[in-house]
This record gives sequence, structure tokens and C-alpha cells, in this order.
Amino acid sequence: MAVLKSLALIFVPLFGIIGLPAIGSGQSVSNNEIRLGTIFSRDGRPEDRQIHMRVLTEYFRETNNEGGINGRPIEIFSYDDEGDSKKTLDLARQLVEQDRVAFLFDLSVRANEVIRPYARFKKIPVLFPSPPAFREAEILGSYISQHFPDATVAMLRPAGRSGTEYLNGFYEGLGKEHARTAITNAQEIKGLDQSVNQVEPVSRGRAGLLVMFGPTDQLLKLTSDLAKLEWNPLLIVNSAALSLDLQQFTSSAGIVSVSTPNHVAAVNSAVSHKNLRREDRNSAAAAYGYVLAKSIVSTLRSSSEMICCELNVVRSKGHIWEVVDSSIPCESSPKPK
Repeated sequence: MAVLKSLALIFVPLFGIIGLPAIGSGQSVSNNEIRLGTIFSRDGRPEDRQIHMRVLTEYFRETNNEGGINGRPIEIFSYDDEGDSKKTLDLARQLVEQDRVAFLFDLSVRANEVIRPYARFKKIPVLFPSPPAFREAEILGSYISQHFPDATVAMLRPAGRSGTEYLNGFYEGLGKEHARTAITNAQEIKGLDQSVNQVEPVSRGRAGLLVMFGPTDQLLKLTSDLAKLEWNPLLIVNSAALSLDLQQFTSSAGIVSVSTPNHVAAVNSAVSHKNLRREDRNSAAAAYGYVLAKSIVSTLRSSSEMICCELNVVRSKGHIWEVVDSSIPCESSPKPK
């Protein structure tokens, strides 16, 4: 466990227990630590998770060496739910009731959905919660309706419940009548198949917009497939896009996505990669770890995003993200009766 001037990072059972003693900086740090908790849900590639957690840990260690958050060190507790939603909820209870974490962070969309009622009941803030798939797609659909009312749309979404939520939210934001005429082709991605181009089926007709919803590994595969086609649509992508390097999207006419204010600011500041190890500078997972750590520290220092969860619509501009719509509530507004 953490003691004076130290950062403990606990992974159970995947990574064992890692203690990271801080290098003395001359600044005093109290033992009234800020405890953060996360649950590893095995979404995406495990090796990427290890890289971004290593970078995040190094950033927190440096923060602790410099005095922590107003003199308080950061301490992380992380557990593996092995993809089991029941275990996700049990681990959330353990983090809150036994480990006494003050905040949860870096939860997958599935884990967020599972623990949301419990976190609300216990009044435990979730830092940078992934918006529900429905809400994220609803925001992007609404943006298209306002700014690209005459555009044709092709769509790729994951199979299963999350794919259905993305589809329903997108239809809600775009407007159901508008969606029926605008969406020219839609496909469900049931699994990543490296032997075929999974974008090609929706490329017929060359729609002006390509909507891609899904986890990071799926977006990486689809982006690679798009680069092999003579098609340069504007991409409309869920927030997982912000963990990827914008240079990977050179075959498109740009990208529109969603992000919290602190997250997009941290992503833009990490573009130069000057704060990453040389061996990490071409790693999207390392960049994500740095962005996540910087966003958390900024939020803990300001506490602004803990009070009210808001999202921005962002659009790529060169190798950075530009905010094009801001202060959007994370939750949908109740429909008038």
C-alpha cells in the first residue's frame, strides 16, 4: 500500500502488485491519499492496457514527487473482471466499500453501464465516464442533422446490444425520417476479419459521411481498411477515436467525435509526444495513457468536471482536435410528454 511519498498501483489478478516508490523531490506529501479505482474489462487488446497503465502510473508518480494534488498523493486500485458483468459490480463494491476509493476512472462502456446505478447510489464520481452508446450516437446524429442536412451516410456498427444502442441513438439524433433517407448503407461488424476489407461493402455509392461506432481495436481495423479504398468520406466516430493517432486517419476528409473538455485538451497537448519515452512515441496506447493521466490530474485539481458532466463535439484539424460544439450534457434531456 502507499506510504509517505509513494504511489501504489494494484492490479488483481492480471498484473500482480506493483509498488512504485517516488523519488524524493523535497516537497512534502501527506498520507491522506486520493484513492482512484478502475476495473480492467478486457475490452480491446490486453497489451495496450498494460502500456497505457504503465504510462499513467509513471505520470502519477511524477505528480506525487512534485507534491501530489494539494499535498495529497494519488493511489490507484485496479482489478480484472474477466469480462463478467456480475464480477464487475462485485469489484465496484470492493473498490468503494473496502478500498475506499474516492473516484472511479477508465471504465469500459459495458462496465460503466453495469456500475452506473451503484455509483449514483453511493455518490462516487466516475472520471471521464464513457457516455452511454445511445447518448454518444445521439449527439453525433444531432450534429450531422444540423451541419450536414443533405449528406448521404454509410454506417458500420458492432454487433450485439452496444451496436443496437448506437443505431437507436444515431436515429434519434439524426431524426428518424431524416435517417431513412440519409443512410444509404449500413453494416454490422460481427467480428474482426483480417482477411477481408470490412469497409468495402458500405463504400458502394461513396456516401459523403462514414459513421463508425465501436471499440478501439475495431476502429483501427476499419481505418486500415478504409485506407485501401479510393474513398475519402468525413468520418463520424465515437469517443474511442481520441485514443488513436490522427495520422492514422489520413485517408479520410476529417473526423468528428465527442470528448470531455479536459480530455480533448490533454489529447492536443500530447500531440508532440515530447512527454513520452522514445520507444512509446509511436504507440497509441502510450499516448492514451498520458492523455488519461493528465486529464485526471487536471480534473482533480479543478474539480470542475466532477460537478457537471459535459461533452464537446470535436473535429480534427491537422493533427489536433478543434471544439465545434460545447457544453452538451452527458445525459439526454427528458422528452416532453
